[in-house]
Amino acid sequence: MLSKQQKELKKELLALTQIAYEREMNTAITLLDQEFDLWRQKKLSAIDLSEKIHRFHNDTAKEIWHQYVPNTFHDLLVAKAIQKGIILRKEVSSELIEFLAPKIKLFEQE
Repeated sequence: MLSKQQKELKKELLALTQIAYEREMNTAITLLDQEFDLWRQKKLSAIDLSEKIHRFHNDTAKEIWHQYVPNTFHDLLVAKAIQKGIILRKEVSSELIEFLAPKIKLFEQE
């Protein structure tokens, strides 16, 4: 049975995983939006834009989804997101930072 502190850390991990997922998708969608800008400026054909949308859906979005959604290793996901700067340390409780410290260090060594 999980202690109250363990439950709180697990809840925070789940929330931070969702935040990281949302931020990575926002970054990817922003890049796709730049392709729409090129299309609006007539620097990219509708066919080329359609291909980029297709690749985004089949590759980029799926890759990000598979990284976060079916994953149950929220501690590793959040540690990596902290190391990559997707989640800032100031957004994470000191207890969770302490818990994740060895995992964050592991990703920093990559």
